[in-house]
Amino acid sequence: MDFEHNKSMIFKYSDIFFTHLFNNDVKCNRMSREHALVYVYSGEMLLEEVGRGETRVHKSECAFIRRDNRITMTKQPKGDEQYQGIFMTFQRNFLRNMYRKIDRKTLPLNTQNILSA
Repeated sequence: MDFEHNKSMIFKYSDIFFTHLFNNDVKCNRMSREHALVYVYSGEMLLEEVGRGETRVHKSECAFIRRDNRITMTKQPKGDEQYQGIFMTFQRNFLRNMYRKIDRKTLPLNTQNILSA
């Protein structure tokens, strides 16, 4: 179900992708090859994982997607707003080094996976 319609703009700088879809276009991807933090600037993104249901990520919300996750990501307009989003991909070594430096006492203890909610 990988499809694209007429036009879209995708800019890549290092491991950051900026996506803008035009004319009520919809884009669908089946898998996240790297860990990614997604920020939805406008429109919405649907995340569907087999056996876990569907999660909608709305304007001004973020979602973390783990690597090699068989998840369907559908980016689409919402109302009059075209989809615009920012994807930051993270290599495993970068995340490992970052978490080694974090003071674990400052991390929240009661976070919840939105796909398992």
